[in-house]
Amino acid sequence: MSMDKVQALNELWHIVGMRMKSEMCSGKYPAILSISMIELSILETVERYPNCMMKKVSELLGLPKSTLTSAVKRLEAKGYLRRSQSDSDKRAYNLELTEWGVQAQTEHREIEKSIFENLLQQLNTEETSIFLELFTKAVN
Repeated sequence: MSMDKVQALNELWHIVGMRMKSEMCSGKYPAILSISMIELSILETVERYPNCMMKKVSELLGLPKSTLTSAVKRLEAKGYLRRSQSDSDKRAYNLELTEWGVQAQTEHREIEKSIFENLLQQLNTEETSIFLELFTKAVN
């Protein structure tokens, strides 16, 4: 693959990322104003898998345990997550969203909906189907 294509994809990827960050910092979403993208990914995973163990989150996101532990500590301190000792393994911890964490995830989904709807509105129905098919193939 040529570097031109890699660079083009990189630029497009960053444009979408900057739109997400810009929307997050717009002031319309107070629950996620101080959250990093890694922290958002953790919240999203915990929402998808309620009371999951930290080990599972680490595996699903491909994060080293040390990175996850640091991020979870920050999310706990900010009031987004709660850690509790696992009933099945006393050495492990389960994660659950607090009310503030649920609000952050609600805002996160609103931002994604806005950004991705805007992106897809530029395409007709057939182009949207092709785009989603190709993007799914590339990601998987």
